[in-house]
Amino acid sequence: MQCPNCSTELPDSAKFCLECGRDLRGRSEFASPVAYTPKHLAERILTSRAALEGERKQVTVLFCDLANSTPLAERVGPERMHALLNGFFELALAEVHRYEGTINQFLGDGFMALFGAPLAHEDDARRAAVAAFKIRRALKDRSSYAGLGPGAELAVRMGLNTGLVVVGSIGDNLRMDYTAVGDTTNVAARLQQAAAPGEILISEATARLVRGELRLLPAGALTVKGKSDPVTAYKVVGVAPRQSAFEHAAERAFGRFVGRESELRRLGELLAEAQSGGGRLVSVIGDAGSGKSRLLYEFRRSLGGVEVTTLEARCRSYGTAIPYLPILDLVRGQCGIEERDPPDTVAAKTRTTLQALGLDAEERAPLLLQLLGIKDGLAALDDAPLESVRERTLDTLRLMLLEASRRRPLLIVVEDLHWVDAASDQYLTRLVDDLEDAPVLLIATHRPDWRPRWGTPECVTSIVLPPLSEDESLTLVGDVVARTQLPESLVRAILDRADGNPLFLEELARAVAEQGDLAQAPSVPDSLRAVLSARIDRLPDAQKRLLQTAAVLGREFARPLLESIWDGPGSVAAHLAELTRLDFVHELAGGAEPVYAFNHALIQEVAYDSLLSAPRQTLHEAAARALEAESAGVERAWERLAYHWTRTTRADKAVEALRRVAARAMAAYANAEAVAALREAEEHAARLGDAGERLTLELALERAQAQFLLGQLTEVAEDLDAREAAYERHGDASLIAQLHFRLAAVRGMLGETAQAIAHGERSLAEAERSGDSVTAGRAHYTLTRESFWSGDFRRGVEHGRQAILLLDKSGDRWWLGMTHWMRALNYLELGRFDDALDSAAWVGSIADRLGDARLASYSAWAGGWARALRGDWTTAVEACRRALALAPDEMSRALAESVLGIAYVEKGDADAALPSLESGTATWARMHFPQFEGWLTFYQAQARLLRGEREQATALVIRGLEVVRGVRFAPAQVTARAVKAALAVERGDVAEAERLLADALALSEEAGARYAEGRVHLALAEVVGRRGERESVARHLAAAYARFREVGAPAWADRTAEVARSAGVALATES
Repeated sequence: MQCPNCSTELPDSAKFCLECGRDLRGRSEFASPVAYTPKHLAERILTSRAALEGERKQVTVLFCDLANSTPLAERVGPERMHALLNGFFELALAEVHRYEGTINQFLGDGFMALFGAPLAHEDDARRAAVAAFKIRRALKDRSSYAGLGPGAELAVRMGLNTGLVVVGSIGDNLRMDYTAVGDTTNVAARLQQAAAPGEILISEATARLVRGELRLLPAGALTVKGKSDPVTAYKVVGVAPRQSAFEHAAERAFGRFVGRESELRRLGELLAEAQSGGGRLVSVIGDAGSGKSRLLYEFRRSLGGVEVTTLEARCRSYGTAIPYLPILDLVRGQCGIEERDPPDTVAAKTRTTLQALGLDAEERAPLLLQLLGIKDGLAALDDAPLESVRERTLDTLRLMLLEASRRRPLLIVVEDLHWVDAASDQYLTRLVDDLEDAPVLLIATHRPDWRPRWGTPECVTSIVLPPLSEDESLTLVGDVVARTQLPESLVRAILDRADGNPLFLEELARAVAEQGDLAQAPSVPDSLRAVLSARIDRLPDAQKRLLQTAAVLGREFARPLLESIWDGPGSVAAHLAELTRLDFVHELAGGAEPVYAFNHALIQEVAYDSLLSAPRQTLHEAAARALEAESAGVERAWERLAYHWTRTTRADKAVEALRRVAARAMAAYANAEAVAALREAEEHAARLGDAGERLTLELALERAQAQFLLGQLTEVAEDLDAREAAYERHGDASLIAQLHFRLAAVRGMLGETAQAIAHGERSLAEAERSGDSVTAGRAHYTLTRESFWSGDFRRGVEHGRQAILLLDKSGDRWWLGMTHWMRALNYLELGRFDDALDSAAWVGSIADRLGDARLASYSAWAGGWARALRGDWTTAVEACRRALALAPDEMSRALAESVLGIAYVEKGDADAALPSLESGTATWARMHFPQFEGWLTFYQAQARLLRGEREQATALVIRGLEVVRGVRFAPAQVTARAVKAALAVERGDVAEAERLLADALALSEEAGARYAEGRVHLALAEVVGRRGERESVARHLAAAYARFREVGAPAWADRTAEVARSAGVALATES
């Protein structure tokens, strides 16, 4: 034991403290937990593996100490003080144990008690608060214990808090030092210290669970040592008046009544049958939270003016050992007894009721008053045998109901029969036998795992409450969060976790509405955790352990995998059969091996959360190893392996699995999922210390590619820039080459072409230095792309050639496909349409071999673009539409959509072009990709001009020029000048138009863009023709015709010829 004065550890037999000399006599009965803990709780602690090893549980912690013990001891002396303390501790033990709490530590002149461990109950917070209130009230009664003299008053301070703690035994089995540690305990202790003498302070967490059960007053926000934020506290000032089930239900803020309409109608039909003289008993069966009380509340509301007397009773979780607890509710209801009626009033009301029913009050009143705890008139029972008193009492209770039903039909409601005491159960079983000919409807609610003793007589009907449908669940969630607009993903998460249970739906929705986010809301609200923990704790130890082990495997689990990691007693199959019977799990049909699932996601969460980190990690590692053995030689289930390895100490295994998950996700273009997996992998790599440094650098590069495909360009650039020094310090030339390859890609997309080329060249140099031919090939690809954006298309073709040689040799097929695609675009701008189509076909061939949707989409629109420029517009539009259908992600869709819009402009269909161009422009703006954003803006302007909308076209040109300012992308600059020239012509400013087109021609010639040259020459012919310069018109038309013939654009060659004929110009075939 421990000295209450100086905390020195002492032998249990010590009479004085060996350190400070404190007299310990009179406290021996409180020296060891074994001495004062109730037998069933002590056995649970000593025989439960979870209690001995520790587990995480939601508890309410009660701290209590004497506020004035030191001055009181000085006044009354040591011997009387011992007597007072013994009386106080005996009183406290009685109240704590009455509500099945555990006093786990005596602390000087106070104690610490737990409610919810080792056994959880649904109402542990209420039990703790009521116990605290009754301890305080009993201390005010000086006759409650011996040894308290005049002027020697005891006052206590108490603090209570509810939350998750780690509970378990410290030391060995024989000592049974069962305790709780965690922030929850700390807050409870601090609240107790802040309480004034005679005060009970409870936290907000506890207050939420006891409102309606106790009378509370706000105590303000308290500054608590060790907490950054103030703790909101409440004073307990009393126990709330006793409420019927219906009164209690009426105080709740109910959502809409859904999904129970047929059950409500059935209750109405049964009541009508009972009123006709045929008694009926209805079992309303459902899990906790399924809506049993709500159904009865709505039924009672629906009765209106129906001639029926209603009596209500409720069994309580702490009442299984209190005889006739719900029956006393019926007696009080029938006699009109109020909570605060004094004994003489109770006796008078009881006698009056018996007389009104035609029963002998003198004979029967003492029987009822004895049940009610009233001593009046009990002398008549002194000499009666106990069995006779019991039988006469049961007979009186039965006759009271039957006689009352003859005067007016009765509706009797008894809720929560799964907590019924044995005496009440026996009485109700007898009562059922008398119902057949009495106008009584008896409704009893209970859970599926409780079986009534009355069997199945003809008058018994069972109503089983199923889960709500998805539509009904949505309605209920919508009512709870009516003022909060929740995103669909949050609503779906609520529905998935609640599984159609009305209480779960309401509590989860309310938690999200209060926090604004499911991630910030408690994973399982305290009210639900209490309900589910109590269910789990009622299981035998082996089945509870199996449930926790299964929870580690996930919502669904295969029995063979569970068997491979189970180290407990008994057969897994037998335990699962019992857990199935008790509605914890169910077997899924149709699999090659037995697969089970938890009936509720929240049960799995609570069971999983109860495990401490060490055993949880051990189970996850065992599961991962079993899965690896199971998948040896075949493609592994990397997602499941990642789930388990990430929850162990094996960071290396976690990184390996997460990388595989990310690779699979990227292959399926689930890039957001890939980014999430790689970020998590980086967290685990950090746990590897120096060994994880290279891994972290590799993972950052892999993540950069996934983010690039998501269009997160700025984020990638900032992240890699910040890490560049780390790559340089590491000194691996191959990694540095890969870094610059990624930086080149993102800088190019951001329109920073010069930087992109510099990064590409550095990447190529480092790759060649390290002999990394794969990255060298990719670096050449990057320079192919940047040559396109800078307008150096010939250089782009050459880099593409070198990239293809390297990538084909290394077998890097995806990047080989990307290089053929980018080479096609360079060919396209050079006007080498046949080469562009050939390269696009290569992309398609590689896409087919890899099964890659992105490459397939790129192949389709690249070929479509070439055909659009040649004038084969119908085929071009079809190809771009096919590309759009194939596009696997936002960037691919934006590219296909953009080129589709361009194809429509080339065709001259402005109405069809604008939706695609506007959507594509918006995407590129969001991704900060100025080349395409600006280019498409100019194409929008061109489409507006086709519709005669000059003002809109002018505004679009101005906006596009702002976007491409500082960007070297020649095709966009050529398009901009062409559109501005057309607007100048519309204004009649021919000179300005000619100047702009001359600039465009110079840009095209510098880039070697032969097709663009032809288009500009054709436009110049029209402009100079307005001045009547026939010779210049002929020269430009001849040049245009020659270029269109050269590049293979027959539609444009024919159009040029038609313009020449109209102008009366004879075409020469050379420029």
